[in-house]
Parts: sequence; C-alpha cells; structure tokens
Amino acid sequence: NYSKEVIEEQQKSFYVKKPDIRMQIDSPKVEETKRNEMMIRGWVMSDLKDREVEIYVDSEKVSDVEAEEREDVLNAINGYGGEKTNPTPGFRAYYDSRKLTVGNHIVTVKVIDNYSKEVIEEQQKSFYVKKYQSLIQIDSPLPVIDDVNLTIRGWTMSESTNKIIEIYLDEKKIDNVEAEEREDVLNAINGYGGGKTNPTPGFKANLDITSVKDGNHQVKVIIRDLYTNEIINLGFKNFYLKKYDGKIIIDGPKNSNFKDSIFVNGWEMSELDNSYIKFYIDGVEVTSDVTRVERQDVLDSIKDYGDATVNPLPGFETTLNISGLSDGRHLLETRLYTRLNDEISYASKVFYKYSNISFGIDVSKYQGNINWNAVKNDGISFTFIRVGNRGYGTGAIVEDPYFKSNVINAYNAGVKVGLYFYSQAINEWEAVEEAKFVVNKLDSYGLRDNISLPVAIDVEYATSSHTGRADNLSKQERTNIVKAYTNYISQMGYKPIIYASKSFLYDNLDMSQLDNIDVWLAHYTTIEDPMSHPSDYTGIYNVWQYTSSAIVSGIDGNVDMNISFSSY
Repeated sequence: NYSKEVIEEQQKSFYVKKPDIRMQIDSPKVEETKRNEMMIRGWVMSDLKDREVEIYVDSEKVSDVEAEEREDVLNAINGYGGEKTNPTPGFRAYYDSRKLTVGNHIVTVKVIDNYSKEVIEEQQKSFYVKKYQSLIQIDSPLPVIDDVNLTIRGWTMSESTNKIIEIYLDEKKIDNVEAEEREDVLNAINGYGGGKTNPTPGFKANLDITSVKDGNHQVKVIIRDLYTNEIINLGFKNFYLKKYDGKIIIDGPKNSNFKDSIFVNGWEMSELDNSYIKFYIDGVEVTSDVTRVERQDVLDSIKDYGDATVNPLPGFETTLNISGLSDGRHLLETRLYTRLNDEISYASKVFYKYSNISFGIDVSKYQGNINWNAVKNDGISFTFIRVGNRGYGTGAIVEDPYFKSNVINAYNAGVKVGLYFYSQAINEWEAVEEAKFVVNKLDSYGLRDNISLPVAIDVEYATSSHTGRADNLSKQERTNIVKAYTNYISQMGYKPIIYASKSFLYDNLDMSQLDNIDVWLAHYTTIEDPMSHPSDYTGIYNVWQYTSSAIVSGIDGNVDMNISFSSY
C-alpha cells in the first residue's frame, strides 16, 4: 500500500459459452393478403430460460407478444434445453395490418437475455402485402367533348370495405361525386368482393366546364384505403375538349414575297361570340390593329361555325410591319381564340422577306379587271403593263383594251408603272413604228407622268413552231430592231429596257451591241423563294421574271412575278 507496486500476479483462463438457441418465424407468409389483422407466429428453443421475445414490423414494435405451447416443436427439436427451459417455445402476436401499405415489409424477431438485456438471437422475414383485388372502369367522358357540361361516369369493384372513391380533373379533386347502383356491373363481374363490399359500384359526377380551357385533359379515378389513405388502385382517361367550333382562313397575302410590310386579310367564323384573332410571325406574337369587316359571301357560303348573330363581322384586315425581320423564309400564323383564351382554330402561310429588292407583276388583257389596291396591299410595288402588240400573222398593231385603265388605276393605288410592247417587227422601220405607237398612246391619254419605270420591247418567238412573221430573223436583224426601238424610246424621254428569255438573249441577240440598255430577264426557277433559286444567266440584268404562276390578291388566276434589282 505504501509503494503501490504489484508484488505478486497470477492468471487463469475461462470460457464464456453463449446460450444455445434456435428460432423460426412461421408467419406471416411470403404474400399476405391484407384483411384487418395479421398474425405473426413462430418458436424459440434455447437453454437460456430467462429470456423475452420482441417482435417488430418494419421499425414498429409489436405489443402483446404471447407465449404459446408448441408440442410439435418439442417433439421435433432435440437439445436447446428441451422442455425444461422451453415449456412454451412458441410465440404469437397480432398486428393491425390495415396500417401497412402495398409492397414489401419485414418482420424482425429478437430474443433478449433478461439479465444482460442483450440480443442473443435475431431473425427477419420478408413478406409482401397484397391488398384488395380491385377494378376501375371509366365509361365517360368520350375521347372528344364539345360541350360545356361534362359527365364523368364509371364503376369500381374492390374487396375492401374501407374504401373511398376520388375523382380528379387535371389533378383537381372533384367534390360532388355520387355513388350509383350498377346491377349490370355486379352481374358481369365475378369476384372483387361482389355486391357485399360493392353495394353501389357506380360513380358519377357532373361538371360545368365553361371555365376549362380547350385542349387535352385527363380524368383520374382513385380507390383509396380509408384507414391508411393509400391508393388501392387508380385509373386514367384522356379526352380532348373543344367546346366551341370555329374556322379561320387567310385570304391574303396570296403572294409570298415582301419587303417592309404585309397586308393580311381573311375571315373567321366561330360558335362563340366575342372571339378574337392574334397574329404571330415565326412563333412571336405581332401586335396590330385589326379591322373587322362585313363578309356576306362568307355568311352565305359557310353554314357551320355559328351564324351572323355571333359573327356579324367575320372578315378581318390588318397590316403587319416586317421591316425588322431578317431576309429569307418566315411563317405567318393567325390564331382564333375564345374570350376564355382557348384556341379555336389556326391558319398559317409561309412568306419570304427581302430588303434590297422589289416585287412586281406584268399584266395585259389576259388578267382582266384588276383590283390594284389589293395588288398593292399584297406587297406588289411595281408593274409592267402591256400597251399593245403587233400581230404575228397580219402585222397589225393593236392596243391592249386594258392598257389605259391599268395605268391609271395602278398609279392611283401607288404601284410604280412601266410599259411593254409585244414586238413582231421585221425591220428597223417597224420597230420605230411600234415605239411611236407606245409614246403616242401615252400622250393621247395624258399618261406621261404616270410612267416611272422603263418602257420595254418584248422580243420572243411567236409560236413554238417558229411560224410568226419575225420568228426566223437573224441575230443581227433582231439586234438592229431592238436598237431602233430603244433609241426612239430614249429620245422621247423614257428609259428603255429589253424583255427576253434567257435562251433568246443568248441565241437571238448580240448583247455586246446592247450593253448600254437595261435587261428584263425571263427565266422561271421557282414560285416561292426565287432568291434561293437564282437564274444561271451569265449576263447583266436589272429585272427578273422568275415565274408565270404567281397568285396575287386582286387578280383572278395566275400572273407573272418579277423582281427589280434597280431603284427606278
């Protein structure tokens, strides 16, 4: 005690032997059909008498574990203390299985040493909770609904007596769901609890969907466990809502090529009053004042989509500014909406915008009466109007019957005017005669100030078989005729231009002698986007006629379309 040193030390070994133990969990089974109560049963054999069994379902401890006599176990299992330390080797407990959700679960059984409180044995057993067999059938709505009243109807069958039926429209719960007797269902469906658990298998809900937007929607029906709140089964049905039918048509622009603005007009008919239109270019909304106009022709011909009561002014007109768009292809969209902002109908048109060129047409009597204001609104900034022609057989010069009115009306509409004469001159004298005819017509009608573009000589074959009076002239003779015509036109204060096809310019004219005269090239490549399909003519040209099949507002039928590369 004084020095605190160890003055003697001895050692002796000993062996700690844990209790022998054997355990088995008999139930629940691997697949347990849920009712209201689940039994957990098994047995423990051990030479440790002072022990306790604890049972857990998932992480929840089960109360009231009972000891149970198990003669079958004592007869079958030798050792482990026998009956002396295991008078009641069995254990049993009951668990309220309504609290379990569908799926995999685990029972854990622990054997506790009551003296040391340590776990001397632990086993687990997995089991699957398979809840009530059930069916859901949604009879309505139909795939397409065109009414403001929606009926959702169907039936469910389930083995569960503790269930509720919930109905959702686009994830919004519907409150006024009614149960219905459905004898047809009970007679047709065997099992699933029958009429005992499904006295009123039908369900029904009536909804006012005036405020629901047109488009795709979904009905969802849920069978829910009233006790656990979990979903026993669910069903879906998709439908398309189109409460109000309508139609929208783009009449113009008919032409597809523009520079700074496009004039859009058309009509719409809708079953709903106060419908309205929005315009989009390349998916971006374009704000614009829309003028509604009378369209009796539409009301007379369109018998659906409402009548004049809800469509007093079915026509629409607007001008859209496209000066800020890049050159090239663009998409114009018109969309018709209800006052609830539901889209009723849609129409679209492709157009092309170019900044540094102008689009024009050339016309004659074959286009008949022309609405030049509509032409102007369709993006046309210039025109070449035929003054007249010389007959390819008789050689007589004839005035085009629409020449005067076309010049006056085109000019008044703000369309720049140029002229052309279809030549069949066979010598220089006749060429000058044709040029004098053009100038005299302008002077006699007082139209000189109406002309701001060149005056053309139209040189081409009269027939495909080359039977016209000028069809077999030599290249030099044709060149001399063009020189004579254009010289006179120039002397009279007008700018001359030569109209001819690509092949005619190559084969029938010596362009080296005409290099001081502008050229109007005829070479057809496309109707939609000529700048993406340019002519392969190698000479210089100022105006290009790229199609004869254009459609332009204000003109019945096809018309030639031209591009001007010069700022006349």
